[in-house]
Amino acid sequence: SNYLKNNNEKFDLIIIDASHLYSEVFEDLENSKKIISDNGFIVGDDYEMKFSNVSNVNLNELCNQRLDIYYDNSKKMKFHPGVTMAVYKSFGDLNSINGLFCIQNKNQNFTDYSKELQNNNKWLKKIMINWQIKNELKEFLLKYKNSKVLDFGCGDARYKKLVQENNNYIGV
Repeated sequence: SNYLKNNNEKFDLIIIDASHLYSEVFEDLENSKKIISDNGFIVGDDYEMKFSNVSNVNLNELCNQRLDIYYDNSKKMKFHPGVTMAVYKSFGDLNSINGLFCIQNKNQNFTDYSKELQNNNKWLKKIMINWQIKNELKEFLLKYKNSKVLDFGCGDARYKKLVQENNNYIGV
């Protein structure tokens, strides 16, 4: 995205929920690394299967075919090959929580935050558990934590009011 590529502003939470194609997801993740604040989080959607769980398929080939979604017969589940590959190339073999991933930036060291979610950051855990209520949680985050949030790929009229009322939330 040009927004991510051309932005120098720092954000405390970046939510990636846009394209499923490898090259586009990879670009969004790499650009997000540059604008996430220290101790900030990058959360992404459509990450049903981590790289090491992909079996009997050539993930590179699926990405080259620009497949949006693929059904893995051996795992008996659908997943987004481009998202799986991009996350792996950007951050390594992250755990998936309900089809989501979560990374924390600590001094440009990006770590899988899924294990810590069990004990810390109740607001972030709620986002990860129920993606559908992210609007309410972002409002809470913005009002009480005074954080800056970039929601890349929101594309939803429900966010218009939040964007208009709060300069700390940007929906692209």
